[in-house]
Amino acid sequence: MAATYSPPPLMLVVLLLIASAAVAAAAGDNVDKLTRIRVYVHEKFAGANTTALTAVQSPLGAGETFGRVLVLDDELRDGADRAKSALSP
Repeated sequence: MAATYSPPPLMLVVLLLIASAAVAAAAGDNVDKLTRIRVYVHEKFAGANTTALTAVQSPLGAGETFGRVLVLDDELRDGADRAKSALSP
């Protein structure tokens, strides 16, 4: 009959104390200010000034998208409309 290993009770108590100390430290009294940043990414897959190019084709064959690797050079804008000002050059 094979013997089963059970950790010593002292080890379990020490792990419980370490875990509770980590939770107490993470829930400290310092409240961080929340800053919400919202940007919109616009990509062009074809035509002039394309922002997404295929770097590696799918190993499954032509016309498949699974496994395809794209390289992106996106424009960040401050609104969903393409007429909004660009945040990046």
